[in-house]
Amino acid sequence: MKRYIFLFLWAFPSVFYAQVTLTSEITQPDLKKHLGILASDSLGGRFPGSYGGNAASKYIASSFKSAGLMLYNKTGFQPFEVLTNQEPGKNNMLQVSKKRFKMHSDFLPFPFSSNGTVKAEIVFAGYGLEVKTDSFEWADYANVDVKGKVVLLLRGTPEAEKYQQLFSSYSDDIVKSIIARDKGAVGVLFVSGKKYDEKEPLVEMNLRESAAGIPVFHIKREVANAILPKEQNIETLENQVQTKPLSFAIKNQVSLTSQIIKHNAQTSNVIGIVYAPDTTLVKSYVVVGAHYDHLGMGGPGSSSRRQDTTAVHNGADDNASGVSAILEVAAKLSQVKGNLKQNVIFVAFGAEEMGILGSKFFLDHPIVPVSSIKAMINLDMVGRLREDTMLQVNGTGTSKEAVDLIINTNKTYNFSLRMSAEGYGPSDHAAFYSKNIPVFYLSTGAHADYHTPIDDSEKINFPGLEKVSLFTFDLLTKLAYSDSRLSFQEAGPQQASSGGRRYKITLGIMPDVNATTDNGLLVEFVTKGKPAYNGGMLKGDIITSVDGKPVKNIQDYMVRLSQLKAGKSVHVEVLRNGKTELLIIQL
Repeated sequence: MKRYIFLFLWAFPSVFYAQVTLTSEITQPDLKKHLGILASDSLGGRFPGSYGGNAASKYIASSFKSAGLMLYNKTGFQPFEVLTNQEPGKNNMLQVSKKRFKMHSDFLPFPFSSNGTVKAEIVFAGYGLEVKTDSFEWADYANVDVKGKVVLLLRGTPEAEKYQQLFSSYSDDIVKSIIARDKGAVGVLFVSGKKYDEKEPLVEMNLRESAAGIPVFHIKREVANAILPKEQNIETLENQVQTKPLSFAIKNQVSLTSQIIKHNAQTSNVIGIVYAPDTTLVKSYVVVGAHYDHLGMGGPGSSSRRQDTTAVHNGADDNASGVSAILEVAAKLSQVKGNLKQNVIFVAFGAEEMGILGSKFFLDHPIVPVSSIKAMINLDMVGRLREDTMLQVNGTGTSKEAVDLIINTNKTYNFSLRMSAEGYGPSDHAAFYSKNIPVFYLSTGAHADYHTPIDDSEKINFPGLEKVSLFTFDLLTKLAYSDSRLSFQEAGPQQASSGGRRYKITLGIMPDVNATTDNGLLVEFVTKGKPAYNGGMLKGDIITSVDGKPVKNIQDYMVRLSQLKAGKSVHVEVLRNGKTELLIIQL
């Protein structure tokens, strides 16, 4: 049987019409056709909400329909909004005494700055560090009161090598801003000393930063020198604070307004369903997913590994390969659905590169009861099978039956399996695992072209992609042709460092690191035997304070962790089912 997909794609820069002819078997030519379209320059890197991203979603929906799948909501689209850009608004203002400075040339708000207007006195507080151990103390705020004032701070830390490890957890601008806010400051002005950055470029307006809760500006040294008393300048102060703290009040008063304008765009998950013959009896589902978005043009502020290059990031392996595979698996399953004892939902997720936003939206706005989902198979980067035929399978500890299923499926294919028990990981399956759903995450592994403009179609191993697709189909049928459910069990999460900083203390939770609200921090997973679990914390709790200090978002939480000590007990307030609960957690 043949499938025909008719496409009207408004490409860059021309218009073209395409008829794609496909078979209903999993073949290399069909995989090449899918991947050739999804990873083409004309789709511009499939950035969420962009022309190319929307064109990709339409192609996927058309493919599902031509393969005989039932499209969700008749269109296949489950739309949701994402933050795609933010920029400083025209109302940003910085004035000291009667001198008004210019945005872009003299100052810029940080991407984590909160909107607001402030008029207050200024205090210089060195590097804004508060570090205390049994044998060492550095307290930049010890001799000044910053309550109701704006703090002028140096970026970075003192250069003395012996201090670097002690300061590493406190050096980020966002961490310093939160500490200043905790001290009662109503705003922060950061300046880059010459030791930190000779050229002092102003900050980039990077995306998805949690707000600090107060206005925070980056200012040039010339501006800082205009703020300081005449006998002082930033170069002198930077030299003075290399070995000991220095802070003092500045008589000048600053007026500032911070305005960051956020731009949202609509993207979608694309959903097609293959139903079992008797849907009146079959009420459970297997989900097969792969994300279809990528990095667009990359460049500064993106997650491209070549920040200095603005060019189409086609993402042939990441993850046009995974989408091509599920399109072929869906088409084949549609022809043999008479044996199904589970319904199968195929989902091409949007906005995975922004933090698995599509899969989280799918589960937060479920099209079927979440409890009815038996298992989830996720394909992400399956197009670069190497000579050693290594197939990475994560999540084998999330059900009691998983290892046997994978080993039995592999008897036909003889992949060199690299199995990992953990259910948590940097792709869409993590959202399902957090809902107690057994997961299988398939990948042929990372490579040097990952998140660069040279992850292109000609580097795909199509015989290998065909083999992985067939393996996926066989694994899926073992799940979907069976009446029984997998036995879920916890496996992880595996701890990972955050932002490159090492924290000695961990509560043993998986927090929602991608939330953009400031209403607390959602706990997505609690590891058995860890401090949070022993203290009574539950999955779904929202952490609102640690030791009496507010937790509004992930940044607040990481700062609170950095201030805790092993062996102590900590009071944690959580919001649970609309009520505040106080937990005492032994570290």
